[in-house]
Amino acid sequence: LFPYTTLFRSKEVMTNDFKYLIFDFDGTLADTADIQVRAFNQIHARFDLPKIGKKELMKLHSTSMKEICKEYQIGPIKLLKITEALNQEVSALISQANFYPGIKKTLLNLKKNFTLGILSSNQLSNIENFFINQNLPLSTVFSFWRCEKNLFGKDKALKSLMQERKIDPAQVLYFGDQVRDVEACQKAGVSVAAVTWGFASEELLTSAKPDFLINQPSEILDLLVN
Repeated sequence: LFPYTTLFRSKEVMTNDFKYLIFDFDGTLADTADIQVRAFNQIHARFDLPKIGKKELMKLHSTSMKEICKEYQIGPIKLLKITEALNQEVSALISQANFYPGIKKTLLNLKKNFTLGILSSNQLSNIENFFINQNLPLSTVFSFWRCEKNLFGKDKALKSLMQERKIDPAQVLYFGDQVRDVEACQKAGVSVAAVTWGFASEELLTSAKPDFLINQPSEILDLLVN
């Protein structure tokens, strides 16, 4: 038996068909929870929002953008301003973030057999600086990356990315840690592996019905390489 869990497939998914592996950044590659809490609490008063702890951060990441706007009574424009302010604060703290244990080794192994990419709502400068701080410049591992500011349209960003690079969706496996990642991939017609070490619980991710559920980075290699 493999250590990873294969879930609710609407179509047959063959792991040897994948050529492109696309990763979310926050919560999937990088453990940025602590700096996100600190960043949020630096700006909360500016936007009339309550301070948060790690528990509240996890809830925010597990809630749809529309539900967040409704709960906090903010519109899309204000949400974008909050996101931009958060990114600025995160930029000052990104040197304090680290890879999740085992991720760096996993990426270096995957690069031997697959083309790797990143699709994230974080800003590119944060991601680039993170990889530099980890002594692993972004371009040494990843062949492409895209940072999408439209928080409501990750599925559209994924489709656009595949069209631009002439990638067959059937050859893509996306790795993300949130329900919205799973839902975006399902809309885009892409297979998705949900990782449980990020911002959403295993139970919540399971309810979204990803193609694979991954509990630790080494299981990615078990799934795709071994």
